[in-house]
Amino acid sequence: MKTLFTLVLIASFAFIALPPAMAGQGGPDQFGYTWIDNQQPGGPVYQWIDIVSPDRRITGLSDDNIRGPFYITTTGNDYFTYYWYPVDKLWIGSNGYISFSPSNLASVFPIIPDSLDNKHNFIAAMMSDLTFSGAGNPAMCYMKATPDSVIISYINVPFYSNNPPYWVGSNTFQIILDKTDRSIIINYQSQSGTAYTATDVRGGIENLTGSIGLQAYAGTYPTAGKTIQYVYPPVSNYFITDGAIRYNSVPYNRGCFLPYPTVFPLQSSVANTGNLPIPPGFTTTCTVRNQSGAVSLTDTFIYNDTLNVQQDSLLYFNSQFIPALPGTYIFSTQLTGIPNDAVATNDTASRELVVIDTSLNTYTLQFCDNVPDLAGISWVDGTGGVGMYFEPPTYPVSINQVHFYLTSNINNVGCFIKIYDDDGPNGTPGTMLDSVPVAAPVPSGAWTTVNYTTPVVINNGGFYVGWLMDGLNITMGVDRTPPISHRSFEIVGGAWSEYRDALTQDFMIRCQVQKTQFKDIGISKIMNPVSGDTMTTATQVQCRIKNYGQAPVTGFQLYYKLFGQTTVAAYYNGTPLNPGDSMVYTFTVPIQPSFNFTGPLCVWTDLPYDLNNWNDTTCVNVTTALIISVDETLQPASFRLFPNPFAEYTVLEVFDKGPGWDFDLLDLTGRRVMEARALRQQQYRIDRHGLQPGIYMLRVKGNGWQGMQKLVIR
Repeated sequence: MKTLFTLVLIASFAFIALPPAMAGQGGPDQFGYTWIDNQQPGGPVYQWIDIVSPDRRITGLSDDNIRGPFYITTTGNDYFTYYWYPVDKLWIGSNGYISFSPSNLASVFPIIPDSLDNKHNFIAAMMSDLTFSGAGNPAMCYMKATPDSVIISYINVPFYSNNPPYWVGSNTFQIILDKTDRSIIINYQSQSGTAYTATDVRGGIENLTGSIGLQAYAGTYPTAGKTIQYVYPPVSNYFITDGAIRYNSVPYNRGCFLPYPTVFPLQSSVANTGNLPIPPGFTTTCTVRNQSGAVSLTDTFIYNDTLNVQQDSLLYFNSQFIPALPGTYIFSTQLTGIPNDAVATNDTASRELVVIDTSLNTYTLQFCDNVPDLAGISWVDGTGGVGMYFEPPTYPVSINQVHFYLTSNINNVGCFIKIYDDDGPNGTPGTMLDSVPVAAPVPSGAWTTVNYTTPVVINNGGFYVGWLMDGLNITMGVDRTPPISHRSFEIVGGAWSEYRDALTQDFMIRCQVQKTQFKDIGISKIMNPVSGDTMTTATQVQCRIKNYGQAPVTGFQLYYKLFGQTTVAAYYNGTPLNPGDSMVYTFTVPIQPSFNFTGPLCVWTDLPYDLNNWNDTTCVNVTTALIISVDETLQPASFRLFPNPFAEYTVLEVFDKGPGWDFDLLDLTGRRVMEARALRQQQYRIDRHGLQPGIYMLRVKGNGWQGMQKLVIR
């Protein structure tokens, strides 16, 4: 889906020169990759490989989003070599590309290669404004990985359109990564329609720094039956020394909120992204500044070892950040002292740190600076949205208000504010916690406040706040002034994805939260049965419930389960249990022994928004024995055992032997370990025969009678 940016941004792309048509071969790039299509002498042969199967389908692709990571190794070491480095996972983009890092590429697409946009390390098969969303959209994507290859097939994927049903045309193509010869094959089975921006179509490859790559075509469309092969060089004479700052503290330099006061350790990940070892002696310098630029601290780390090819190293600075005051700070690092360092753009990294006075009962979570830059962002069809991710510095908190800032609302339409838990796959938006419609007309040029009369409670992790349009020409404010949080997202076709300009923009969304008393209920002890008990009849389950939290609690579920049996549920809605107090609870449904068994009996609680799960469950080991008629010393008028317990043998004496009798010796799981049938003698010697020490059950059947007795082997 195409964004509506400011005229300044649109103009910045107006001078890109595009080749008039698709050539037939090209390269080499600096590393040595070349490309050739199937219409050239010595070119590849078009051969479509069908991998369509329900178990290989990639779900979750929408409009302008990515899915992954998907691991492509099947034996543990069958990597794919891309340029000079191995890759073991990839991300699949809805816009016709795969990436070996989680980069969301969307219109306007970069030229290939481009070292300035911070989005590299991809293979563009048909990178264009494709979409998997819209009513009736037939688009599918499949992936298959084997020890020899990886295949990703885009099937019947149309272009985005800003008219209902918001898609047009159809494109079927596939990417094949050949692990044996390191080549890349792109097959184009069919193509129809044109992209929303007709010249915004590209095919090519780009390395992890963005400094090397090949662009096979741009501004034109591959024809049906075409194959393009990117050929790995037999020998590469390209050698590069390149060090990089991967991140500060966390991958992708995500901004964070810190409590005040705090002591924050300073760490940076340094990597060798070239193909030559980096000699010892280079320096990493870290600096923390406040938002006005004043330096809070500076520290250096001199790396005195060789940094080998593809090696990452996490550096721990001696200094720790102890903020003097709450506020916004920038934690930046600079890499220097590497001879002939080839790529300068990856020698720095910065992370936004927002320090909050958590002694206050109410405080605001925000990454923006309250001043909108440029005209903001909108979506041309009036149905998209944007979002921000927030992770509070303390728990629990309740969200009392959400504020957002519009820079325009030409049509005077409304919008929606939605809050999601981060319990989706890999911490993505999952459970929707709240949704509020904001009635039209929503004012622009000022903050709009959404109040929550029933606060949304956050006990752990973080949450997403999404703003969704409810009509055309409503525009969200953006903040382009550093530091940038890298916590911004776009919502297109109902799917969340990292915002295409997340490295340079934050959205003007903030939240007011309030500290709240946390709830934490759990089982401190099982009172009955106790560990080691043997149950032969119906047994009541009793437990001690304790309130570990800060607020009185009632209205929660309780459960118990004997391993292998059905879970028994109960609900407590009685007198609230005060903080620190405990009570004994008896389940009304008892344990009914139905088979011989030794194993765990577990009791647990389930309270919405419970702070800690570690104290919810308690277990004991117990035994159940199904006994029809038991006398551990004598069965009158039936049988007896002597000696019992025994070490070598025991004697089973039957008083009423009748025409014959049987016996079975069972262990406590109910498994038969010994048997005898149609015995006629009055006494029978039972030898141990290698049975392990323990408790067994002896079942004896005679003429019209039966009995069971516990048998103990020492």
